[in-house]
Amino acid sequence: MTIVYGFEFETAVEPFAVYRLFNSLGICVAMASQSQLTSLSGYRAFFIICFIITMVSQSIMAFVFTFKNKTNKPKDQSINEEASKTETLINERKKELEMSI
Repeated sequence: MTIVYGFEFETAVEPFAVYRLFNSLGICVAMASQSQLTSLSGYRAFFIICFIITMVSQSIMAFVFTFKNKTNKPKDQSINEEASKTETLINERKKELEMSI
């Protein structure tokens, strides 16, 4: 299950097609509005408005939505477990070598 823009999709192709569609339309609208700017002050106002929209939307995403972690174990814990398994195997091999000598 893939989720893009809050919608769930069963296939892996559809969400990226929807993402590309909205991304391309957004760029087209932004470029069309930029082409209407004729002065430096107009461009600065446009840039400031875009910056404010970006900061507000990033803040909403970071502080309002909770993200679920799909893994059962934290990455560090699984790495530590692998390291301890490897260390145990090394110690067993050392004991075997000492006994054979």
